[in-house]
Amino acid sequence: MMTGAAPRSHDVTGAGRCAHRGSKPRMPRMNWDRISGNWTQWKGRVRERWGKLTHEQLDVIAGRRDQLSGRIQEVYGLTKEEAERQMRNWERNLAIEYDQTDLVIDDESGEENGTQRNGRG
Repeated sequence: MMTGAAPRSHDVTGAGRCAHRGSKPRMPRMNWDRISGNWTQWKGRVRERWGKLTHEQLDVIAGRRDQLSGRIQEVYGLTKEEAERQMRNWERNLAIEYDQTDLVIDDESGEENGTQRNGRG
């Protein structure tokens, strides 16, 4: 029995949501174990991206992702969400640059269709 509604061209799941909507493309990012395990070598790359961080701050961070995020928030006056977004973009760029095969997947990037903003975070 038709109710007058137009027929749908695709499946609907849940509360009126399309099955293909809401799923974001999975974007690669650098494996953080690799970064923290070679922190001395990666500190220079971090300074290239977040130049306001001092060598002393990077020594204290010692490869801990949560510590880096907190320092970025503090030094640049960013929200936690913005600092995390910048770090995800940085990690993605590293993964692409180093053509990682052991990628970490991040579904909560907020970016659609596989596009990135400016690539630097």
